[in-house]
Amino acid sequence: MTEKVSRDHRITFLSGGGTRVAKAGDLPPMKAIRAKCLDCSGGSANEIKLCAVPECPLFPYRLGRHPFRAPRVLTDEQRAAAAERLATARTKTR
Repeated sequence: MTEKVSRDHRITFLSGGGTRVAKAGDLPPMKAIRAKCLDCSGGSANEIKLCAVPECPLFPYRLGRHPFRAPRVLTDEQRAAAAERLATARTKTR
């Protein structure tokens, strides 16, 4: 999926034959940051990975993930319940 940011702060998503437009204010913050990084790098996702501007305030967030979020910690009961739900989901027929 390719994203382009226009001057009127709308983001155009091009995927296959369809086009979808969204206002930048309607996007979740991480997707808006990703769209800004795509705009800055000329639309190249590879250039975002190779970004040479570590002074940019968006640099830690450029890959679309929050780098400072604490990992989720589950209790033994929560882990057992999740394993049981997964096992049930795997045995269901479609």
